[in-house]
This record gives sequence, C-alpha cells and structure tokens, in this order.
Amino acid sequence: MNITNHSYFNLSGEENEDVLSHEMTIYADRFGPVDADMIPRQGWHTVKNTPFDFRQSKTIREALETSYHQILNNQGIDHPFMLNDNGSGDQNKKAAILKRSNFKKKNDSTN
Repeated sequence: MNITNHSYFNLSGEENEDVLSHEMTIYADRFGPVDADMIPRQGWHTVKNTPFDFRQSKTIREALETSYHQILNNQGIDHPFMLNDNGSGDQNKKAAILKRSNFKKKNDSTN
C-alpha cells in the first residue's frame, strides 16, 4: 500500500527559521527514485551511499548539500521510502524521528 502524506514540520515554531538543521532518522533501507514528473517508476533502490540514507540520524542540510542527481533534478527530497519490516507485525513501530538540533529551552543557557 502506498500512503502519501506531504506534511512538513518546522519544530522551531519560528517562521523565519528553516528546517535544514533538523535531524532526521528514517527506518528504511530503500527509497523510490522519481522521474521528472516526480513519479516513482524505477523500482526500489538501496539508500546505502546516497543522501537518502537516514538510517543514522543526520541533518536535512547534510542530505541536500550534494550533487546526487535525484536531489538536484527534483530540487530536494520528495521521494517515497520503503519502511523496514522487523517481522513483528507491530502496526505501531517507529517509521521516523525528527528532532530540532541546537534546541535551547527558554531560560536555559546551558543547552
């Protein structure tokens, strides 16, 4: 089943702050390359050694600052990811984590 959701989250809560420093983890070993019309027609490819490898947390900026053709041709990341199946049948397993890096709580100068 292919469920598409185009929600975008800015965890800073500030309109003038971008999301490039947000850290993301996606539990997926494969992604779907897309054509010029943003249609995934090329099957599933491994994320290994690509900017789409979010299996270990990294910033969105790290993924976008690349010469990788799927990022350049499509002006960013708007690709499907095939989530890993751990075989447990758990419908509530984590798909991804998004964190705001360099977060400082109000009135806290130590973070």
